[in-house]
Amino acid sequence: MGIISHLLNQTTTALITIRNKYGDQDYSSGVNESCRFREITGLDKNSNREGIKADALLWLEPTSTVVEGSIVRVEGRFYRVNQIVKARKMNGTVQFLKCLMEKYVEIEGVS
Repeated sequence: MGIISHLLNQTTTALITIRNKYGDQDYSSGVNESCRFREITGLDKNSNREGIKADALLWLEPTSTVVEGSIVRVEGRFYRVNQIVKARKMNGTVQFLKCLMEKYVEIEGVS
């Protein structure tokens, strides 16, 4: 249980992606996980020398199965995870994951 578990009151679905025999990506329903979601379209904030260029942010438990490149569905919209930042304590234990995401095309047939 992470340090922000009490704030993760939304749900995301990490889609399972496989390649068919033609090399195309096929998606199927994946795993539901607790999260915190914030859409930040158009934000380019350069405070403290940290630049954020993303359409949305997603916070997850440190045990999440989401990896960079994953496609997730939040509030009916699809996003690709471009970067995952691991928030660590001084002793190195991961407290939570922060994902920077960009909007992704609508995927038909995925419930």
